[in-house]
Amino acid sequence: MDAANLSYPDSHFDNILCIEAACHFMTRQKFFEEAHRVLKPGGRLAMQDALFEKRTTETVPSLFSENYLPDLRSYSDSLFNAGFRHVRVEDCTEFSVDSYIRHELKVREKEFERTRDYKALEEFSGLQKSRFHGGIAWCLVYAIK
Repeated sequence: MDAANLSYPDSHFDNILCIEAACHFMTRQKFFEEAHRVLKPGGRLAMQDALFEKRTTETVPSLFSENYLPDLRSYSDSLFNAGFRHVRVEDCTEFSVDSYIRHELKVREKEFERTRDYKALEEFSGLQKSRFHGGIAWCLVYAIK
C-alpha cells in the first residue's frame, strides 16, 4: 500500500512503526499527514529515518529530492505541521551508522591481517567517507497525535 495514501479509516491505529523507509515515500510529509490521520487520539508514531546531504538529493532525485530536510529541527517542524501534538527527534547517528562503520572497519582490518589483501579496506574506505551514500544524520522519531 502507498504509505502516503493509506486506505484505512481515520483514527484506526494505536501505533505506527516505520523503520528506514520514510525517506523513500512520495512524500515523507504526506506520510506524516496520513499517519496522523489514521492514528487514534493519543496514538504514537515511532520511526528511524535518515537525512541526506542536499547534493545527494540532486544526484539521486528520484529517491530524495522531494523529501529533503536540512536538519533535525526541520524534521520536527514537519511532524508538527502534520498535526502531531508532541514530537521528539533525536540524532542516533553515533549509535547506529557510525557504530556500524567502526565495527565493520575493525572486521576488515582483522581480515587484512589474515590475507594482506587491500581490496576490502579500500572498498570500505569509500563507504566510510560517504557515510552510506551522503547520509548526514540518522534519527529516532517519536510523535504523539
